Amino acid sequence: FMDGDLWKDPNIVGLILSKNGMYLENVGPSLKNDHNLVLKAVSQNSRASEYMGTQLWSDEKIVKKIVQGNGLALEKAADSLKNNNDIALTAVKQNGMALQFIPKKIRSNRDIIVSALNSDGRALRFGSLIQRKDKQLIELAVNDNIESLKYAEIPEDWFNNKAKSTYVAYVYEFGIGRAQNLTK
Repeated sequence: FMDGDLWKDPNIVGLILSKNGMYLENVGPSLKNDHNLVLKAVSQNSRASEYMGTQLWSDEKIVKKIVQGNGLALEKAADSLKNNNDIALTAVKQNGMALQFIPKKIRSNRDIIVSALNSDGRALRFGSLIQRKDKQLIELAVNDNIESLKYAEIPEDWFNNKAKSTYVAYVYEFGIGRAQNLTK
């Protein structure tokens, strides 16, 4: 273990955090708000964000680095960053379920929903009703995870389409049909 005073030295702490970001837990309070040190920590391990100062959740560079490793961490980001297309896209590429933390206006961006569904088809549940009726988006979601079909508005023509019979059979087997408006 290191002497307590050494945890206050930014040079030593920087070396440690670049090797193991989780040591951010042990640094003095002022260093938990140091942009450069926190960036080193979350670059090494996005979970180190648990120990950083709360005001850094509004720092674009730090939040982007965090969501690259843990898309669901977007939940803690400042609202201004949740409205940032680049941050939102980075988060849903890492974990499609991060779509739930993105404002509706940004969710309507096709690149965002497509990236979310490529990551996790179940993210369809957080799409708008229009997106959950979109045949291409439904297929994208179902190709990732058949259970995502329960969040879709099943197109009528699929019930008579032989190519879609797997989907339709799944619908009848699990008793799903019309999606509810699940968005927040």
